[in-house]
Amino acid sequence: MFMSSETPEAFESRPSDLTSHPAHEADGEKSHGTTSKPILADQVRAVIRLIQCRKCSYPLNDPVTLPCGRSLCRECLPESRTREHISYPATPARLQGFDCPFPECGKQHALSDTSADVVLSKAIEHFRNAILQGQSLEALDSILTNVSIQDEDEWAVAGLSSMAERNHKSTLVRGGKLVATYTLAEQGELKYAAEVSFAEVSLTGDEAALVDEAVFMQVKESVRTEMDCQVCYALFYDPLTTESLVNQPSTASTIMPIQ
Repeated sequence: MFMSSETPEAFESRPSDLTSHPAHEADGEKSHGTTSKPILADQVRAVIRLIQCRKCSYPLNDPVTLPCGRSLCRECLPESRTREHISYPATPARLQGFDCPFPECGKQHALSDTSADVVLSKAIEHFRNAILQGQSLEALDSILTNVSIQDEDEWAVAGLSSMAERNHKSTLVRGGKLVATYTLAEQGELKYAAEVSFAEVSLTGDEAALVDEAVFMQVKESVRTEMDCQVCYALFYDPLTTESLVNQPSTASTIMPIQ
């Protein structure tokens, strides 16, 4: 298949997990809408981590996706510098680059290959709005959740678990598990690598679970609207990010690759 010179270049990268694999979307649901499947306590942390920046731990703000497929806030991008030995195309933007801030990549990226991730940005906006609607529910006024935060311990990461610290920080937060965990991330109290455990201190577990399920379904349905490929209109599967050539050279679009 021949491609014209105007065909957008497909980066060898993958968008964030939020656009690649919508949380808890079963294989049988990929071409359909959402279901009423409730979120489990051990899944709450994974859902909130999807929208957290790996560098600052806050919810992603003006997210960009690097050529390696990892995403972070634009403000968290490393300072760029002039790259050497760049022969083609030696455009001013490609001469500027930076070292990938993620150790598992470690490569050098051209500044021009770093574009705003439009799909991810819209998904994050929908996610945030759904949580805000959930925070306004009257039922949440009588729900408090005790969130115990276990930060990543440097000794444990180094393989010296016997020297790992056992100090856990407990915080009482308004709302169910999902709203409470998002609130902590928004306040900068929840590091990206931290784990959490929960204990409701008001209402019965069933009542709190129903509120959590309602908020989660609102989040899932709102984000789902951004998960369709703009070429085949199916749910994203192994998506690629392409640079836009129509009036928005600094943005990116996400599509499924042609097999």
